[in-house]
Amino acid sequence: MIFFTAQGKNMNNKKLPSINASVCITLQPATLNKGITADDALFNIGTQFLAGAKIAADNQSPPIAVALLAGFAAENILKSTLGKERRGHDLLTIWAEAVAAGLELPAEAPPEITQLDTGHKSPYYIRYAGNYYEPVSLITTPPIVKLLEEIENIKTAALRKRHRQI
Repeated sequence: MIFFTAQGKNMNNKKLPSINASVCITLQPATLNKGITADDALFNIGTQFLAGAKIAADNQSPPIAVALLAGFAAENILKSTLGKERRGHDLLTIWAEAVAAGLELPAEAPPEITQLDTGHKSPYYIRYAGNYYEPVSLITTPPIVKLLEEIENIKTAALRKRHRQI
């Protein structure tokens, strides 16, 4: 879904009212490339989630939508550095395991990742607004620009680790 605002002038150079619109594009079914490693697949999909989060942020999408994509980006890119053992959706645990496995990031996750983790892991507040027994009506997301910068740092560190392994 793409959201945009258009504004222009008529032939008399008079400003026209803004037009807000959305476009939904249907893509062909995905083709699966099974000739890559699980780590490559996780890194690739994480990078695509990050690109989507940046596009959503640039287009002033709701912060919760950006945070959802950002959480998937961080999780997949971090997991891509861990080899076969991958557990859960707890970003702070995955962060610590990735750092212990040689990913060059600070030992402690930055506040934006810590805040994102709260909504990303069970009970998945960002995805489902909690659950039947713990519903929430307000979810505060980390500052989006800083959050995306931190995930870009994860991506850069993962790329460096991948290059060292070649």
